Amino acid sequence: MSFESDMSLGEAYERYLMRRFQSEGYHLERYTTRDDQLNYGDLRLGAHGEGATGVEVKYDRRFHKTGNCFIEVAARHHATDPTYWPGSLKSPANWSWLWIGDYRDLFMFKRKDLLELLERDEVRVFEISGGTSHGFLLDERQRKSLAVGDRHWPDRLPLGKRSPTRPSSPK
Repeated sequence: MSFESDMSLGEAYERYLMRRFQSEGYHLERYTTRDDQLNYGDLRLGAHGEGATGVEVKYDRRFHKTGNCFIEVAARHHATDPTYWPGSLKSPANWSWLWIGDYRDLFMFKRKDLLELLERDEVRVFEISGGTSHGFLLDERQRKSLAVGDRHWPDRLPLGKRSPTRPSSPK
């Protein structure tokens, strides 16, 4: 997949999360400009001026297959680009939370906890097969110990479509 197609998948996932959380009564706003996203993350928890906190959102379409969460630390637009730039976790953006998951499961991490894990050398950073990101995996044990929150939506399939409903029985 290309960086551009990944971006559109990520934006659709952000909109999905906003609808889900707003239906639960949470106030979320999506940063709409690229500059704001680079500075503050993808979403803002709370109304502006109410101690709003930035959230970086990552759609991990392989989570449901592997059970691992991929945490990005550096990225480039194309595998042929010569330079990796600090990405996601290591970006200079001012965000406090990383939400990562798919359409069925979401995990919420404090950025500082993930940075501490990386600084203590408790994870192995590697390049993904497409050559556009460096990062590390959180397995189930690490995910459970580090996640400060999670959501499970059983009415959804991991890749976004609604779970099929059984036809009602004839009366």
